[in-house]
Amino acid sequence: MASARLTLMCMSEAAADNETIDRIVTIVLAEYAALRAEMLNKTTTRHTLLGFYVTALGVVLGFVLSGRSGDQLLLIIPILTCAFGISIEAEGRDKRHMGRYIDDVLRPTLAHQVDSTDVLIWESFYAKESRGQFTARAFAMFLLFPGTAIAALTAGLPNSGSSLSWTLWAIGVASQAALVVMSIPSVRRLVKVRYLDPGSGRSPADSR
Repeated sequence: MASARLTLMCMSEAAADNETIDRIVTIVLAEYAALRAEMLNKTTTRHTLLGFYVTALGVVLGFVLSGRSGDQLLLIIPILTCAFGISIEAEGRDKRHMGRYIDDVLRPTLAHQVDSTDVLIWESFYAKESRGQFTARAFAMFLLFPGTAIAALTAGLPNSGSSLSWTLWAIGVASQAALVVMSIPSVRRLVKVRYLDPGSGRSPADSR
């Protein structure tokens, strides 16, 4: 009788443990799904902002090349570059935080509960597979943002004593300095992940 009671107790404890594991797994997977959905939203927002930025560049360049405005209109471009660049970087920073949370918190938690390391490995897998794309992406972003702004500042350099032109030019230079300062942490992290510590297997969000 005592043996039967002990067996029932053990079975009850095992069932309770399994129920706890199932509950934790469900919570982790639900949080993972929510984060992935939010990361997708961030990606969509970044693409939308990039589309608006390229459109705005096209409008400004169209006016300048058509002769309907002077070269001073080009001084708006560095301001646009700063505004859109900082906004896009903010969305990317949020994605990186989410990716690291998945890789550093959710994945180990789930791996411990199911006793397997092959869970939620998309983050690390993508980071390894896309490592070679870093240089091309970095170059493209440089051309789109600081590269375009530098060209605009050079072409729109005031050749007269107009205070408005010089003010816009100074604001453009300051905006690019702000954009560069804002981007330094991201560039440093990307260089570390891609080149200095390629085996770290960091989240793919670290590369976007």
